[in-house]
Amino acid sequence: MLIVPALHAEHISFKFNYKANSIKIGDVNTWINSFNTLWQDWQSKHGGQLSGKFTPLSFGSNFDFEMRIPIYAGFGLDLGGGRHTSSGEGTITFENAAGDQTETQFISNKTTAYPFNIGFSYHFPIPSFERLSLFAGIGRQVIFVQYDTQDNYTATLTSAGTEFNYWYNREDKYTSEALGTYFSFGLEFEIIQYVAIVLGGEKTWSKIDGFKSSHLYEGFLGENVFKKSGKASLYFYESDRWNLGKPYSVLSSHKERPNEDYIQNVRPGEFNYSNFSIKFGIRIKF
Repeated sequence: MLIVPALHAEHISFKFNYKANSIKIGDVNTWINSFNTLWQDWQSKHGGQLSGKFTPLSFGSNFDFEMRIPIYAGFGLDLGGGRHTSSGEGTITFENAAGDQTETQFISNKTTAYPFNIGFSYHFPIPSFERLSLFAGIGRQVIFVQYDTQDNYTATLTSAGTEFNYWYNREDKYTSEALGTYFSFGLEFEIIQYVAIVLGGEKTWSKIDGFKSSHLYEGFLGENVFKKSGKASLYFYESDRWNLGKPYSVLSSHKERPNEDYIQNVRPGEFNYSNFSIKFGIRIKF
């Protein structure tokens, strides 16, 4: 008798949330952290001077929205979405012990993701507190991800009074999408008629691979100026191309699956948007 009238009075509503995330992103940061270590190990082995570092990605708080359409007796259809974005860049400069060779490498990464939720939730008021209710929901999440990366390298070598210059530029713009799952729960308190504040949590399971890119690779590395462009795929693997005696993580574009002798554990590059978030929002009922 206490619950049914409140459930039948429910209206279509919009909720706007402030959302604190715990996204770890995955292969991008694994590669960046490993590449910083690679340069440090190179300097330790060969001497010289090393400065700078590459910056991994990190995700802070953001906002999202949700529309709830009541169906029957506390059950409703939930539609929502938001945006995650992060960028990081850095430059490393290395000068060898003899002072006749200088290398500079700049790397930037930027990801933008658009998650969209569609699911169902159940709201039920607490009989002793007519303005307070609990809710729980579950559904699927479709996420669209764009990943842009740039890698610029220059080297200057002086030998017998002659200066030699080498360089390359790599640019990739990747896109992919995936289907994940989410679960939400929380408390809702109606402060005035048709307006409520909401405190809740949301757990999301979402991993994305299958990235395809618009690829550009050009430069001069000692023979002829070259330029390669077209479509490529994102791969993650381990490599000891610098002959330091141990493998380092690599995240890179290739038109074909890489299979060189110094490469191992090849798989598609993966982003991990799985996270648990705390959400504070305002619901407006119509």
